[in-house]
Amino acid sequence: MKTNRRDFFRLAGQLAMLSGLAGGSAYLLSRGQVVASGCEAGSMCRDCKKLSKCNLDQATKYRNNER
Repeated sequence: MKTNRRDFFRLAGQLAMLSGLAGGSAYLLSRGQVVASGCEAGSMCRDCKKLSKCNLDQATKYRNNER
């Protein structure tokens, strides 16, 4: 397959954007500003819309203490 100039620059741009997103995500994860898994609402179980289906420890403790 022969690559022309336009395809080369398009692919180079896509790879640059991909590496920027991956690098930025890794940077935020390493600094602890983003949690890879868990609840996105933090400690707000009372107002959470997903509380009845949530399997996290914090949500189950909250449900058990409510009753």
